[in-house]
Amino acid sequence: MWLVQCKREKRISPKQLVGYLRSIPESERPELYGIIFVGACDFSKMARDAFRSTIRELGFTEGYLWGKGEVEDMLFQPKNDYLLFAYFGISLQARRRQLKTDVRAKLTTKRKAIRALTTSSSVTRKAGGSDARRKRGRWVGAEIVCASMQTL
Repeated sequence: MWLVQCKREKRISPKQLVGYLRSIPESERPELYGIIFVGACDFSKMARDAFRSTIRELGFTEGYLWGKGEVEDMLFQPKNDYLLFAYFGISLQARRRQLKTDVRAKLTTKRKAIRALTTSSSVTRKAGGSDARRKRGRWVGAEIVCASMQTL
């Protein structure tokens, strides 16, 4: 059987962590296979070392110490996307689909531009300054010829 202990504290010192582990009743320790200790803060190297030595001393087979960073890393894994969406309203799948859609749209626009510009074509654009308008009118015709374009 596993014991999961969650603490919502801003800071947990190594001494407090060892105290929490030692507060597990001795009568329950033989029944426990391992412990997962979860905190809403980051743990120092000294706290991690104290945790590791204390769980060995108390006779646990396995022990995991999850701090704020570890929990966040686990939530952002694709297999836990449903939890991230259920509790925080964030979906990595929707974001990934949006990125794919954006890339496809850009590639489509690029292909259309390449197709349109590979042959000689005429383009109409607005005339530059006021002198050019008076001489040529409002619109100016230009010829575009592309010698070589890279294709996808």
